[in-house]
Amino acid sequence: VSNHISTIDDPLIWGALLEIGHIAKLLERGQMRWTVGARELTFTNPLTSWFFGHGQIIPIVRGGGIFQPAMTHALHILDTNRWLHFFPEGKVNQYIDQLGRLKWGVGRLLMECQKNVTILPISLKGFDHMKPNEESPRFIQKLEITIGDPINSVDLLSATAHVKDIDLRRSLITQMIQDILNATIRAN
Repeated sequence: VSNHISTIDDPLIWGALLEIGHIAKLLERGQMRWTVGARELTFTNPLTSWFFGHGQIIPIVRGGGIFQPAMTHALHILDTNRWLHFFPEGKVNQYIDQLGRLKWGVGRLLMECQKNVTILPISLKGFDHMKPNEESPRFIQKLEITIGDPINSVDLLSATAHVKDIDLRRSLITQMIQDILNATIRAN
């Protein structure tokens, strides 16, 4: 999970952290990351649908709720031990000193996943200067990627096991992820 401060966060994160040859091998083996992307922005015509679909982006309908098919597909990705990168704010938020409220979908994914999930909180800084909303890219920028300590989903689920109301539990798990992500952002 990470904050989402630019429309180019996703490709730049993995481009900065992984070598091109390594990315190609991950793609060949079906081990490259999956993510969700706003359907109305990325799946607008056959060409962009092909491009983003082959980039392992799941088209999500913003405002479509946590039980929409895209979220069920994301859950399937986790249930089959594949890598899912999630921007739980559900939108680009260029106010990097304050994380927007996380969407409950991240809580649903953790509660319903049949596997033990390792969560890596990732803080991004500088990406918003490289590609501000509605502006052309500015290529010479300092980018910072901070990866926080891994969190085991079992720990989050155990900490909320006493809560019987499903919506409240989902909300608490989401808040815990938000607190962890905020701490990672502040530590950077």
